[in-house]
Amino acid sequence: MSLARNLGIVAAASLGAAAVRMSGAGSDGLSPRSAGTIAVPIGDPVQVLDLFYTRMNPDKPFPDAVLMLLDNGSYRIVSDGEDHWGSYLADRASAPRTVLFVSWPSTDWGGDVAQHVLDFAADGSFAQHLTLPGGRTSEQAGTWGERPDPQAYGTHTPWSALRLPER
Repeated sequence: MSLARNLGIVAAASLGAAAVRMSGAGSDGLSPRSAGTIAVPIGDPVQVLDLFYTRMNPDKPFPDAVLMLLDNGSYRIVSDGEDHWGSYLADRASAPRTVLFVSWPSTDWGGDVAQHVLDFAADGSFAQHLTLPGGRTSEQAGTWGERPDPQAYGTHTPWSALRLPER
């Protein structure tokens, strides 16, 4: 059974906000509890990164992606074949830096969650480690660049408008 289904978590992004519905055992640990909804604001872009993969996840062989880091710890990553949201934790003051990502349940991961750890190096390279529930892992790598003026990009801008011209 998936981690998301074990926790009873469902998330969906909508225009400007995400709704997270959580349900699970009651306070006695046994009886069901009514599902509730928690609204999670998406936030505004503080950093927009172009990722160019040279080593890809075989299940998601998309060579380019755009990663939006938002001011409240949420993120969006979009490419030619995926578009998902999640939460991240990073020390923005350090460079190079390591960023920890946990995706919200997504069709990209079969309705489940995924964990990514990205190490961004000062030379413009990055390494990425993906862990899926059940312990499946994938190592990815590539180069990255930062876009100026992150506020110029809306959080719901489609891939067709975000993608860079062929390199």
